Amino acid sequence: IKLAEGTPGREENVHQLWNNLGSMLIESRPMTPKTVESAVDAFQRAADLQTDNFMYVHNLGWALFQSPTRTNDRARSVLKRAVTLAQRQEAVDADALARARINLARVHEALGELAEAADVLHSVVEARPHDYATAMQLGDVLTDLQRYDEAIALMTRVLEQNEPRSGEGGRLSHSGAFFYRMHLRRYSADWTDWDDDERQALAILDAEAASKQDVPPSLTPMRALVFLPSVPMRRLMERYATDLIGSATLTDDDYESAGGKQDGQRVVVFLSADFGTNHPMRLFDDVPGEVRQLGYQVHCVHVGSVEAGQWEGTVDCDRHHTLMENGRQAVSHADAAKAILALRPNAIVDLSGYTGTGRCAYVLAELSRSKQRKNIVVAGYLGWPATYGSRDLVDFVLLDEQTRGGDNDGEFVEDVRSLPSLFVSSSSSSPSSSSSSLSSLSRSSLPDDQDAFVFAHFGQLYKVTPALLDSWAEILRRVPDAKLWLLRHPAAAGDRVAQQFASRGVDTSQRIVWADFEADKALHVARLRSADLVLDSFDYNGGATAVDAMRAGVPMLSVPGDRVVARLGTSVLHGAGVPELVCSDRDEYVARAVSFATRDKAYLKLLRDRLRSDNKLADVASFASSMMAQLFPTRPVGHDEL
Repeated sequence: IKLAEGTPGREENVHQLWNNLGSMLIESRPMTPKTVESAVDAFQRAADLQTDNFMYVHNLGWALFQSPTRTNDRARSVLKRAVTLAQRQEAVDADALARARINLARVHEALGELAEAADVLHSVVEARPHDYATAMQLGDVLTDLQRYDEAIALMTRVLEQNEPRSGEGGRLSHSGAFFYRMHLRRYSADWTDWDDDERQALAILDAEAASKQDVPPSLTPMRALVFLPSVPMRRLMERYATDLIGSATLTDDDYESAGGKQDGQRVVVFLSADFGTNHPMRLFDDVPGEVRQLGYQVHCVHVGSVEAGQWEGTVDCDRHHTLMENGRQAVSHADAAKAILALRPNAIVDLSGYTGTGRCAYVLAELSRSKQRKNIVVAGYLGWPATYGSRDLVDFVLLDEQTRGGDNDGEFVEDVRSLPSLFVSSSSSSPSSSSSSLSSLSRSSLPDDQDAFVFAHFGQLYKVTPALLDSWAEILRRVPDAKLWLLRHPAAAGDRVAQQFASRGVDTSQRIVWADFEADKALHVARLRSADLVLDSFDYNGGATAVDAMRAGVPMLSVPGDRVVARLGTSVLHGAGVPELVCSDRDEYVARAVSFATRDKAYLKLLRDRLRSDNKLADVASFASSMMAQLFPTRPVGHDEL
């Protein structure tokens, strides 16, 4: 640049050189705040010299979005100008225009402007019907907006316009669009052709497994967890684990041997992508502090998208570590693994697994490449209620006898260790419904007949299957004055569930009561105390919601199934000391619900009083001791006995 500026006849090359410099800086690895800021400066100089150059303006907008000191408002403004320039200039090709629009949509998403992002992505998909990646990105935005019908129509159009083929990364494929549509239908309570979809899903997975092509599965773990039986789930997760471990890049010879003791203490790392953000994860908040009281050094490592300062106050431990998944301070999977190894842990308890973006599973895959891994006990617990697919990721999963069920040889690849009494423990006390701040959530908030018997289910509506609707409709038919209290979440599914009830002869205007989603957990539990009996879902039980019922002192009926997620309710009932509420099958579930609402109200009150006077799930100290006994079967350091 200096040579060009000082050489006659070369001045016109300066703007191009500034753009080239910016491109080299923004693509350098590792990306640091300094290099990004230098790239922004270089692109700005290029754009100042040629204000109508689409490439320079677009590059500046994208660099601003990645800048650690960025203002997303400015990035949005610059990228909007880039799109305008592209539309006006014939020299700008369609791919460049699409790229600018996609990046503008990402900025809109970062600013929470989801409707604007959807509009921009729609324009790309309309112009590029074979663009799987953008169609999936648009589907995600529409899902976040709970515009499920639009998202389902989009995936249907993708399937109709494209022949089956592998797409970008193997996941944005024809099958990927099919599974995404299944996921959207389930979350919006749309059961159209569901049985056929399930059969086709199993056929696709079998064909992928038999294929010689080295591509990842097109069904993601989180979507599979909702409906896939245990044996196909195990086969799918084995493929996923092989893919994750094969793509890991960690080389860690720079570190001392892991598994040492820090100041005479064993070191335990709790790993999660959900600290402070996920309600089931909040059930675990009290455990690290109790483990610390047992004499262990405890580190809580957050590898999700919540920034430092936003979650640390919820969990007590020796040290909090925030290793961001994305954003301005993103840490790669391999670097996150190295940071964990630097803590010299004796044990790592993974609390998230494949949930969300699967960040914890990726980090575990990186750890599996380390020579130090053999010195560390790695366990999976709570957040991922299925197999991890490989013993290289975790040595064992922690369950209890109820979630473990009977013969689960076909369900897990890794070992299974049983916690002796509880699968979950939460010391959070039940909020008092007499509190003035909770008075508006008393039974008077229920409409019409205040003496009606109130059944409740506060789980998400994707867990409400046709078989469950059949059972609930039968219960309401046999208890004519009862009401069913449901959580309208996701909100878009409520109308469809109401239609399903109406088709079964239920007067939804009189018999169904809707509750809106309540983010304040104390208020959520307090209003649940107005219910008489909670009805658990069948194939995918309530976990956190079952604990909420026990905290509120409201009895719950549950039927165990053939997967961990179908045995969570049974586990919570046993842990709370009311195993008599576990039903052997769906017929007993209906019969006992009817009996409690008509003949056995006195017994129901005894159960309610028992739950409110003795919260057995609150013994977090004993639970923490049990967990450490499974991690370290020999005597813990610093202890005379357990």
